[in-house]
Amino acid sequence: WSAAVMRKVRRALDDLLAEMRSLPNRIRQYDAYNNLHDQVKGYISGHSLLSELKTEALKERHWKLILQRLGIKITFTELTIGVLWDHGVLNRKKEIGEILTVAQGEMALEVFLGQVRDRWMKQELELVLFQNRVRLIRG
Repeated sequence: WSAAVMRKVRRALDDLLAEMRSLPNRIRQYDAYNNLHDQVKGYISGHSLLSELKTEALKERHWKLILQRLGIKITFTELTIGVLWDHGVLNRKKEIGEILTVAQGEMALEVFLGQVRDRWMKQELELVLFQNRVRLIRG
């Protein structure tokens, strides 16, 4: 999965569909052709979901949840696009979308907290003695 390039996958699916359309009419009448054609079109329509799954926002904890929901019992390093397709990732767009939304929200928070931490690490505060009892921040 980590080595998959989604543009190449999309191009390969488009090429396959174009080749299928160029077949003679007598072949295009078979049920097998229609089933394969529908399956390829389904993969193309679900391509955007797979592209979204390539985001850096998805951490290991999110992938564990996705794999659990899909019923996949292999490790993330062994994961392929075919395994995702075989386990119905395209039929669970809503569930996967919810996990993606949570992951993107968590990433936004991580970025914001990093910016706050950086700001306060650079900030210098000058303390002054007030009425010889309490130290206050100047300014």
